[in-house]
Amino acid sequence: MDNWHVLSLDSTKIATLLGWEDAEDGPLFRRLADGLRRLAEEGYLVDGSHLPPERQLAHALAVSRNTVTAAYAVLRTEGWIEARQGSATRIATSRTSEAAVHRADSEMATLLRDLGSRTIDLTLAAPGAAPIVSRSIADPSSLLPDPSVLTQGHGYYAAGHPHLRTAVAALLSAQGLATRADQVMITNGSHQALSLLMKELTRPGMGLAIEEVAYPGAIDLAIRSGVLMHLLPVGKDGADVDALQATCRRARVDLAILTPDFQNPTGALMSAETRRRLVRVAQEEDMVLIDDRTHADLDHGATAPLPLASFDDQARVVTIGGMSKLYWGGLRLGWIRARSSLINRLVEQKSGSDLGTSAPMQIIAAELLRHHHDATRTWRNKQLRRSLDALESALLTSMPAAEWGRPSGGPNLWIRLPGTDALEFSHRALAGGVAVIAGPLLSCRAGRATDRIRVPFYAQPATLTEAVTRLARCWAQMTGR
Repeated sequence: MDNWHVLSLDSTKIATLLGWEDAEDGPLFRRLADGLRRLAEEGYLVDGSHLPPERQLAHALAVSRNTVTAAYAVLRTEGWIEARQGSATRIATSRTSEAAVHRADSEMATLLRDLGSRTIDLTLAAPGAAPIVSRSIADPSSLLPDPSVLTQGHGYYAAGHPHLRTAVAALLSAQGLATRADQVMITNGSHQALSLLMKELTRPGMGLAIEEVAYPGAIDLAIRSGVLMHLLPVGKDGADVDALQATCRRARVDLAILTPDFQNPTGALMSAETRRRLVRVAQEEDMVLIDDRTHADLDHGATAPLPLASFDDQARVVTIGGMSKLYWGGLRLGWIRARSSLINRLVEQKSGSDLGTSAPMQIIAAELLRHHHDATRTWRNKQLRRSLDALESALLTSMPAAEWGRPSGGPNLWIRLPGTDALEFSHRALAGGVAVIAGPLLSCRAGRATDRIRVPFYAQPATLTEAVTRLARCWAQMTGR
């Protein structure tokens, strides 16, 4: 398929992209609305794109004008399109992505909790501070022989403090990915790392492969970038490489964002052989791979394959990681590992927006990575296994009809509620005292994971047990189960 990506698509091109089939089920106007929404979600219709006049599109699709009018009305009500008096109908420029809505909901649930609400917030997969982090921030002298180092120098390090860049390089090298300090830059969390890479590596109309269900922040960045998105199914072995190859045969794919280590939200772990195949495809197709390793340390005590970039001899893989998932959600420190020429361009971009990351926290982080990483990793994974055991036990007792697979790592349980609309369930659950994320908010395309919820298990066992009790009550009221 040609990658059309212009300000205005004519009726014929839209009809071709829609793949209009009379055999499909459902009202014509609803099918048309869903199809146009999909083109906007995938980037074929960027924000501000003009839609054809109703009569022209009706002629191209061989449907009545009333069908197009009704479809446009649905999209207007949902906020996807806008029309002003005397101007063309266009894709709304102020549209908010599902991922952005998810974050707003998370913040609201946190606010309710902080105000004394009994709401249990299971929307954010972020941990409380590990004991070593609490001690280090409260008393830096317990970590640093000479705490005065925290305030030495001017404090501006565009690429990151040399101590932390060196510590990250040593950590990655110990994990099987030989790395120099000049191949590392420090960011304000792994989300900023991904944001910087998206701005540097993508342009509107480029092809991006992303997992069918994924980290909401990645979805939001992809939608805002204007790329043409290609969704990859996720199985027990992670993203489907066969699907990626098939996509490359019919369309240009310039970039892929993947999570081989304990994928968010499924927890899938990609095998070493699949990693080799994935890198081989990237090299053959001249594609850049972003390997999101933010969950790599959360292995529940198992042994994971080597990092994706260790299979790459052509600098096709860019690796991102961070400390928020292991040490503390509030420790906003991440990193990018890439060839030094790309690092230099990213440093220029980052320094133009925030001038650098907190120097004292970087120094503390460097000490944590050098001397306390293995102990913290052991402690956190033990905590996660204990909480996961409690969560599964509560589900078996209170929600036996629910379905899930025990993840090999990561902080999330991907739960299927058969015959249930997850969005409706999440609204009922919030009213019942538990905030959870519905599966559709973790996908770039409507109609995916409609009966799934994501439940992180960083919380204490007693909290998770109580949360499941409340969720079971809501599910019973909703379905009679």
